[in-house]
Amino acid sequence: MLDAISKKKLNRLIDVKSFRFIVVLYEDTNDIEAVKTFIKELFPLKKAITLPTKDSDYNSLSMKLYDSDNTFVYIDDFEALLKEKKLYEGFNQRRDKLSKYPINLIVFYPKAIQDTLYMDALRYIADLWEFRNGVVELADSNQEKILLQDFKTIPISSIGGVTKQSKEEERLRLESRLGESLSPKLEANILEQLGEIEFDLGRFSKAFKYLDGSLKIYIAIGDKSGEGTVLNDISRIYQIQGDLTKALEYLERSLKMYVAIGDKSGEGTVLNNISQVYHVRGNLTKALEYLERSLKIYVAIGDKSGEGVALNNISQVYYAQGDLTKALEYLERSLEICIAIGDKLGEGAVLNNISQIYDARGDLTKALEYLERSLEIRVVIGDKSGEGATLNNISQIYNARGDLTKALEYLERSLKIYVTIDDKSGECIALFNIGNIHWDKGDKEKALSVWFEVYELAKEIENIKVLKALESLAQRFGFKNFEAWKIKNLLLSKR
Repeated sequence: MLDAISKKKLNRLIDVKSFRFIVVLYEDTNDIEAVKTFIKELFPLKKAITLPTKDSDYNSLSMKLYDSDNTFVYIDDFEALLKEKKLYEGFNQRRDKLSKYPINLIVFYPKAIQDTLYMDALRYIADLWEFRNGVVELADSNQEKILLQDFKTIPISSIGGVTKQSKEEERLRLESRLGESLSPKLEANILEQLGEIEFDLGRFSKAFKYLDGSLKIYIAIGDKSGEGTVLNDISRIYQIQGDLTKALEYLERSLKMYVAIGDKSGEGTVLNNISQVYHVRGNLTKALEYLERSLKIYVAIGDKSGEGVALNNISQVYYAQGDLTKALEYLERSLEICIAIGDKLGEGAVLNNISQIYDARGDLTKALEYLERSLEIRVVIGDKSGEGATLNNISQIYNARGDLTKALEYLERSLKIYVTIDDKSGECIALFNIGNIHWDKGDKEKALSVWFEVYELAKEIENIKVLKALESLAQRFGFKNFEAWKIKNLLLSKR
């Protein structure tokens, strides 16, 4: 029998008029039937089906899955699904199609091994996982706790897995399909996926080529949803390359598409992304204006995760304006939401940002406390990119305290993670800071060697932010640009 808190939380998550993806962490297998019985009592006229995972593949389940008569679709053994490639790949790759149906997909997973769930979900179904509405932890006699999750962002797409090798393999497979006789929509989708893979691999010119091809097809067939998504994706390329005017142009076109089709969630996301462009430009008033519009939409549609993100980003505007009190106020509101909905990814990010407020105030002890809380969460949920970022920030605290040995230790841990997950931008940041530590320790030769390595890597991935930092560094030491500094040192080394 379900406890009152679990019933209340399940009731809040269910929506029979739209797609919902709900994960239930259970203590005992009897809990599974208890959940189904409770939902049947709530919605006696709605049909339900339980999908088998044993000896099944996605194609054999798809007809039952998309049956419009079924409001509730249960998967009793979600653990088994995450072990079967022929199952999890289908669910992950057809996320967008699935989300167009008014289905409440409710899956069950043993609470005793929930840490495995988070790792496997990010590894195998990251695209679908992004769309989940909550993770409900059924209460037992010792613990009445409900954990709600709503992840809206992920460092890289899940297409082709999360390693460079697996992405390259998927790229080759998708490219081979372009020679087949495809429908325009399928061709556009494959080109879009290839663009995402190339973006993840840091090959932005190739990413643009594929995404632009996908965009042209979506425009030709009148698929405004696809058009809006790809326009937003292309804007990311221009942002990374530092062409903010072009990035803004694509975002405004994307916004127009989402407004036209009434996609409020997409509209809120793009408004948020537009704000980031104005923030980078230094137009904080405009950035705040777009964030407040984004926040208003998220509140109106009940998107708590989006609301938390908007509040977090508003805090960054106030931080940039020097209003640390206001920044902290918005971060605490964001943190409250993340904790309430169980958004551990968001909680880790906000704790990291709160640490920066205390750092700016000179309270290094408090800053470190928040960073350690952030790190603990990111390690538990397997957020490797976030873990690398927090380790980097912890190093800055030790650097400010004058403990260069400890600072270097944390930076090397950060670098190791970025190398493992093939995050080239993260590598650049960690290496740049490692160079600073060596310089401060008096090992100028080592520092220069590291900075020259960063320079080549940043050029390779077209990371404008890091290249600008290196240019500023060179000018600080009296050189016109970093290339001139590098040439001068090469000539001196040959003497």
